[in-house]
Amino acid sequence: MNKHKKSVYVAVALSAAYVTAACASPEAGKTALKAQASAHRSVDASGEAIGRTCAGCHALSKKNYKGFVPVIAGMEKDKIVEKMKAFKAGTAKDVTIMDRIAKGYSDAEIEAVAAYYAKMKH
Repeated sequence: MNKHKKSVYVAVALSAAYVTAACASPEAGKTALKAQASAHRSVDASGEAIGRTCAGCHALSKKNYKGFVPVIAGMEKDKIVEKMKAFKAGTAKDVTIMDRIAKGYSDAEIEAVAAYYAKMKH
């Protein structure tokens, strides 16, 4: 298996584990989130591996938009960074699970993911 495919599989598996654990208990979710963030850092620092986990909920095009989770592909980098930092700080008003997810990422990782999605066309 090539390195790229492996990083995608790891990212998807860890995201699924986090969501499952977060639903079970907040403490289990925190533990899973730390493992997810740690694995991402060891796999890819470009934002792609972390960014791929976002695609499980966020549509990558307006064509696939279901109306409940915003399309982040093609969104301005600064807007993504601002929103993720608000989730991380606990100051965002429209919080679902993103506050718990954002807390697992460093500012550098948030910047990298934002840059990854800002380059995409939607």
